[in-house]
Amino acid sequence: MKTLYLIRHSKSSWEISNISDLYRPLNQRGYDDALALGAFMQVEKYIPEVIISSPSVRTYSTALIVLNQLSMSQLQLEIDNTLYETDVEKYADAVLDRLSSVNTI
Repeated sequence: MKTLYLIRHSKSSWEISNISDLYRPLNQRGYDDALALGAFMQVEKYIPEVIISSPSVRTYSTALIVLNQLSMSQLQLEIDNTLYETDVEKYADAVLDRLSSVNTI
């Protein structure tokens, strides 16, 4: 059976007012929450074969933190540019494109 974990990016910072949404970073709570999520996933053995992330800084940062907490290789992190500011169909496509090659996403 295939397993899919859906994770939303952690809390982002709004301290920089003139920054593009794509480049908005995590705030401290976001970093802390991502670390906690990664630790929880490690303890519960929720370890995916691949992590797919949008290119937004806050999403990529969340994915990297979780990836590191799970002791995964950076080669297991895929950036999918179609996942930024998109709809559910693009997310479904991203998952379906990888279904035959992985058991846990």
